[in-house]
Amino acid sequence: MNRALILFTKVPRPGFVKTRLTKGFNALSEQEACELYSCVLRDTLDAIRLFLQTMRVDLYVSYTPEDRLDELREIVVGFPKETRFIPQTDETMAGRLNHVFETVFKAGVEHAVLIAGDHPDMDPDVIGKAFRFLGSGEAGTVLGPTYDGGVYLIGTTQRSWKPFSGEFVDRYKILMHLTLHAAATGAEYRILDEKMDLDDASDLRYFVVMKQGLSGRTKGFLEDLSRVPVATGHPEISVIVATVNEEKLIGSSLKVLRRQSFSDFEVVVVDGGSEDGTVAEAAHHADRVVILNRKGRQHQENVGAIGAKGDILLFLHADASMHRDTLRRVHERVRMENVIGGGCILFYRSAKFRYRVLEGLRHLSARALGIYGINGFFARRDVFFAIGMFDEDRLEEAVAASPRIRRLGRTVRLNLPIVASPRRFEKRGFVQTTVLWAVTVFASFLGLRATGLEELLWPEER
Repeated sequence: MNRALILFTKVPRPGFVKTRLTKGFNALSEQEACELYSCVLRDTLDAIRLFLQTMRVDLYVSYTPEDRLDELREIVVGFPKETRFIPQTDETMAGRLNHVFETVFKAGVEHAVLIAGDHPDMDPDVIGKAFRFLGSGEAGTVLGPTYDGGVYLIGTTQRSWKPFSGEFVDRYKILMHLTLHAAATGAEYRILDEKMDLDDASDLRYFVVMKQGLSGRTKGFLEDLSRVPVATGHPEISVIVATVNEEKLIGSSLKVLRRQSFSDFEVVVVDGGSEDGTVAEAAHHADRVVILNRKGRQHQENVGAIGAKGDILLFLHADASMHRDTLRRVHERVRMENVIGGGCILFYRSAKFRYRVLEGLRHLSARALGIYGINGFFARRDVFFAIGMFDEDRLEEAVAASPRIRRLGRTVRLNLPIVASPRRFEKRGFVQTTVLWAVTVFASFLGLRATGLEELLWPEER
């Protein structure tokens, strides 16, 4: 047999697994965190059992700590007796990954897929898709991204495999490092659909609030949980920037963003499959870089929000810049004045008079309709999830979200500028673009699902 599925896991032990869930207000006990990990691991094993009914592969289990094999064997039951267990002996993540891939390839395996044992929404279909990419020759490397910039799956072939060098110092940029590693070795790579981590209190709250992606033992554990931990030690604000082929702009934009007078924030870049150097450029300035297998600004923004750690979310275009006091003012209004969301005032980076006219029209319509644009749109994280996040069928996602947020509490418009590039207007023509913008704004405000119209009007945005 020339295919191997590798389960990369820890042996459940109190104080050894999901330790970030045991810190902060309403934290889980070490025993509860261990029970949760055990539930997730057993649900992952159920997904593996279902997968093995559809494809013949060898199963390997890479585990730590080395002296707990007997305990692990009691959990990994009902699998072929040929299942091999490989201890993780290296101190670094890169070393552990190198060891297990080298072991299976030395055993004659041609295609290997590694999955983590702590992702509660693992399903057999995504494993099968990874093997099909490798088996067809379409890709030498397959990666499964998590919402926070990590990975839940790494697939590669014996021919494409090259050991990882260095160490994955920043777990929020692991996916980016792996894509750059694949590109450097000349391997074609494919990105699978994203999945959720369950590492800290913010991840746990997402699953509890959204009630999505869970089943089996993990779902039962969370339904019986009497409290939800409150995240501590995270940044106050997450600035989310969706990108596609923004190599020329993203570096300078993020440099300006870093000059904010308020320092307790993170920058989350969510890339929709750029074919230039956007990802590598963003890595120098962003706190986390998430790479998806398709573009779509609204989807990218939602993914960024799910993986973000801040209590306040603010969305910004890659070509836009904020006043240096914007984040400080957002934080003050939310924390001290019970504001749940809002926006800023948009200006265009052009001296042409027609853009002053357009700015006036935007400001008048925004105030008259009580809506906000996406540049500088902000909301408390819990409120954003309460409204179901952005509607991905609307081009003007913030316009569509504005009435839903206002129904939940107080919103404000900050008297601070967001300065954006007029490049879209210059490229397509000022009058035509202004008319198309007005049509999509009012369609979104009226609740019309004008996806077909929007695809016709703004094909580059969809």
